[in-house]
Amino acid sequence: TWTQKGVADTYYGMAMSSNGQYQTISANSGYTYVSSNYGATWVTINTNTVESSVLMSSNGQYQTLVPTSGGYINVSSDYGATWVAVNTSAGNNLEYFGAMSADGIVQTAVVYGGYIYVISYYGIVTQGGNGNISPGNTNISSGGSQLFTITPTNGYNIQNVIVDGVNQGSIPFYTFPNVTSNHTITASYTSNNLFFTFG
Repeated sequence: TWTQKGVADTYYGMAMSSNGQYQTISANSGYTYVSSNYGATWVTINTNTVESSVLMSSNGQYQTLVPTSGGYINVSSDYGATWVAVNTSAGNNLEYFGAMSADGIVQTAVVYGGYIYVISYYGIVTQGGNGNISPGNTNISSGGSQLFTITPTNGYNIQNVIVDGVNQGSIPFYTFPNVTSNHTITASYTSNNLFFTFG
């Protein structure tokens, strides 16, 4: 049986995570409807763009909205909670549909007029124990930059920050400039507790 949910609108595209928990629907009105609880309730997102296609990684974390015009796609890396407009340099060409790999790293948008746009640039974060790197896994537009902040938990210090396999030392920040490929960042931490032995 089917149960009616959400609001009346003219819908264009839809995608859902492999387990069905995360669902996103684009509409002709310029609104996007996002659910994180298997379609039980929906949050309305105003992208101000008519989206013709919705892409989603298998776990629902990475989502992309491909518009019918305008040259901008809208991307989310936090399960559809927040969205960022990314310029594809397509101008006002019509973008009809796209595809995304299961992990969300490789994405392709096809534009009316013979153009294809591909984005595959991500900051891949491996979180270590006793600290946090913020933001986490992040999609970065081609030519853009991204700052990562490394924060140890109470009682710990940053030991090493490894960027693309190279040790950068105990730095609290790192910026990837002019991104044109995938990058990785991870950190390790050491306790700052002092131990004394009395004899």
